[in-house]
Amino acid sequence: MPIVLRQSFVFGRFHATPWRANAYDDPSGEWPPSPWRLLRALLARSYQMEREGIPANDQMRERLVAAFACTTTAWHLPAASARGPILRQYQPGEHNVRRNSFRRTKVQDNFWVPSAPLHWHMTGDIWDRQLRIFLANCLDRILYFGRAESVCEMGLVGEGEQAPQPNSFLHETRGAGLVPVLAVDRGATLLQLTASTDSLRDAQIPPGARWAFASRPLPSRAPLRPHTHTPRPPVSWLQFSVSARVPPTPKDIVRITETFRGRALRLWLRAASEGQCSDWRHASAELRAQASWLSGKGADGTPLQDHSQATVFLDLDCPDGIRMGLWRQEPFPDLQQRVILEAAATPLPVRSKRATDEWTMALIPLPSQPPPRIIPPAPARCWRTATFVPPRHVLDRRGRIRSGESVADQVRAELQRRGLPPPATVTVREREAWVHVHSGGKDRSPRQKRAFEVEIAFPHPVPGPIFLGASSHFGLGLFVPRSKT
Repeated sequence: MPIVLRQSFVFGRFHATPWRANAYDDPSGEWPPSPWRLLRALLARSYQMEREGIPANDQMRERLVAAFACTTTAWHLPAASARGPILRQYQPGEHNVRRNSFRRTKVQDNFWVPSAPLHWHMTGDIWDRQLRIFLANCLDRILYFGRAESVCEMGLVGEGEQAPQPNSFLHETRGAGLVPVLAVDRGATLLQLTASTDSLRDAQIPPGARWAFASRPLPSRAPLRPHTHTPRPPVSWLQFSVSARVPPTPKDIVRITETFRGRALRLWLRAASEGQCSDWRHASAELRAQASWLSGKGADGTPLQDHSQATVFLDLDCPDGIRMGLWRQEPFPDLQQRVILEAAATPLPVRSKRATDEWTMALIPLPSQPPPRIIPPAPARCWRTATFVPPRHVLDRRGRIRSGESVADQVRAELQRRGLPPPATVTVREREAWVHVHSGGKDRSPRQKRAFEVEIAFPHPVPGPIFLGASSHFGLGLFVPRSKT
């Protein structure tokens, strides 16, 4: 049964190096993409499905391996695709003990520039309905292909949709104009395809693979057109996994989220104005009004009172590792999602604007499901935060608590302002910490305030997210549920 897969690279670049190839000897990278690489990516996503509670077991994975082993593969490669310009990026190298620093070295980064989505044409006898559904679920969860910067989207082409005919075919013997491609071996097993390749760098071929050869269509003489992609459906949140050599602390939250929001705002202004403006201060009133979803300000520069702007959150205590993301009541359309993903493609500084390799954090896109902790699947009655910053002064000049301005009183007032029901109890813990808060307007000097650990219990379960207090749109005062009862 023939099936067709559509693969679209969000940033218009496919980064991958063929097996055992040196980056300096292979300036074009892997093209077309290898079936062996695709199968390993699908198997990796199947384990994510299993964690999400979707039916996925080793029997289905073995069937997927068997289907790839006896499948005939061909591609439709966009004719106007071309090799990208050679990039060289600094990477940390050996540790210098005397200077207690890492030597930096430039690594060559090769990539291919697809001018349009490419299509995989796969024909085999094992692709029944159950296996196609399993394949479609795995494809929906692939976020990148090749190196992590090759953010992509994949899916099955429907029966009623038109797909271009293949123009690149797989051959068993090498001939003129053919390039080597790793295909799945006829007798490959699940154990071979899921084996780690870290210790096999010198192997002629990885387990479960075989060398085949593919043709590349002649490049088109037509000029490259802007990369197109399938528009994304609106979503209310985007989330990322954080990878950092030095993990951030609560004191770093606002500094990180401010930097990310500023970067995303510049990118959005440039995209919305077609490259004419990237500075909010120089934007027109109409452009400022359109940017309020991220800036949190109206056209006249006054803060929004309805809290309709996006909230940038940083969850440092997530059981699955540090998470960062954005949430908004009104879903993010396609352009806003692309801007956020582009802003996340560059590492963020953790402690200062001039960050070294040791003081940056990388953001890896995650699927929208399951949702982040601040948005539980069911309403919760008890909510807790460790970073609530009262928006007003708690103590007077004599060091006494001002009337009606205690931490608990300000939590209740914030709940009322957000249209949330009054709590049954508000518990303020003794533990407190100093955190940076957002400085708006012309005041760009860093400010520090005390943050409190607060627990709220409602009479009835309340849906999330809940974010209260100063700098709540920059990751402070984000509540997570303590129970679902």
